[in-house]
Amino acid sequence: SYAFKIGMILTGIAGVLSFIAAPFVASFYANDPEVIRLAVLSIRWMSVNLFIDTFVVLMLHFLQGIGNMKVANIVSFAERLIFPVITGFVMGFFWGSEGILASVTIANLLLLIAFVIAATIQKKRIPKSVDDLMFLPDDFGGTEVENLYCKITSMKGVIAASQLTYDFCLENKTNKRTAYLMSLFVEEMGSNVVRHGVLKYNESFDVRLFVSEDTICFSLTDLSNQFDPIDYYNLANDKETDRHMGIKLVNKMAKEVKYYNTFNSNNLLVYLEKESIGGEK
Repeated sequence: SYAFKIGMILTGIAGVLSFIAAPFVASFYANDPEVIRLAVLSIRWMSVNLFIDTFVVLMLHFLQGIGNMKVANIVSFAERLIFPVITGFVMGFFWGSEGILASVTIANLLLLIAFVIAATIQKKRIPKSVDDLMFLPDDFGGTEVENLYCKITSMKGVIAASQLTYDFCLENKTNKRTAYLMSLFVEEMGSNVVRHGVLKYNESFDVRLFVSEDTICFSLTDLSNQFDPIDYYNLANDKETDRHMGIKLVNKMAKEVKYYNTFNSNNLLVYLEKESIGGEK
């Protein structure tokens, strides 16, 4: 995912820089050679751990975000207690203070290995991508025909996405009213983002639509960081009855609306039940 890639890149850069700068940082605070040696060792182990720990933390938040609390709780318990205590005891016993300094990094490394092993068992194959490590069920997100994806860079792209949304909804057994509302919603949301972000900052944004047997999920990801959730709220609650009809109607019938900002990307999620907008099962 975008957040995962950016997080790993940033912490990787920070880790490399802190690893290289460890002797300078240590000598800035101490004069004793043995203290400096241990400080350099500690900083460098922490530099390596920064990269691994970012992966673990992002995975933990992802598991919580998708509601997989069972695995999230296991990972949290293992990260906070099981692996640190075991590695700290064992490495401290055999290598003393140097082993203790390295134990946190080794603990997270073992947790990462456990991640891979568990994902291999679940998928019954060796993970080949980050997605394979996310413990998603095989039917998560539906099949390819149940998803519509559009990358939009202009107003012409917005109109095309609106028409594709209409056709896509009809193909997935929604009625014409539902198809029209969703296409109007995509057109109004897309037009707003294009006017305030894409045209001004020469960026693009993604629109995804997922239709299952009884649920419709709309997502908008704006990498220009110009989407404002307050603006969306104002549009959805505009008192002018003839303006932003698609946004107001869909927002009114939505089962749930979520917004989050991660690493300069805006993400809006809207969940609807087909029955609430007259869709057929």
